[in-house]
Amino acid sequence: MHSPDVLPATTRWLLDGLVFVVDTAAGMTIRGHFDRVGGSYEVAADGIRIEVAVDATSVDTGNRIWDGLLRSTNGRTLTESPEARFRSTQVRDLGGGRLRVEGHLEAAGKVERMAFDAVVKEVDHGLRLEAAATIDRQRLGRSADRFGIFLPARLHVTMHFSS
Repeated sequence: MHSPDVLPATTRWLLDGLVFVVDTAAGMTIRGHFDRVGGSYEVAADGIRIEVAVDATSVDTGNRIWDGLLRSTNGRTLTESPEARFRSTQVRDLGGGRLRVEGHLEAAGKVERMAFDAVVKEVDHGLRLEAAATIDRQRLGRSADRFGIFLPARLHVTMHFSS
């Protein structure tokens, strides 16, 4: 039996990279990363917490046309609120490195609940977390008009955290 004074140590990794792949309904694949990211993956006695923030204006797909389209989805909103942030509210360990993640995504002045499955693996003194989600027209609302022919799309994200 553990003494109340002896609790497991909190382990925290910091986000140092985020890459993405988008497979569109039009059959195109868009790959890229964000130059400015922050966040953490934390394991504590009370569970796992994940926080991720990206500066949406730092998107880099290696293609000026795609970068311009992605940065200008709603130019004014992006200029006023360039940060997109995800904070977990619950992370369930499903075993074998599989997680069920629930939380809130804050972007462009909106907050939306999200839930997705992820896989986390220890790699080179850190962690790699991979997740996927479907982007549909309904969730994007009016900003979907510009990308309608590409939707729905499957977004794959890989995040690297270091200790």
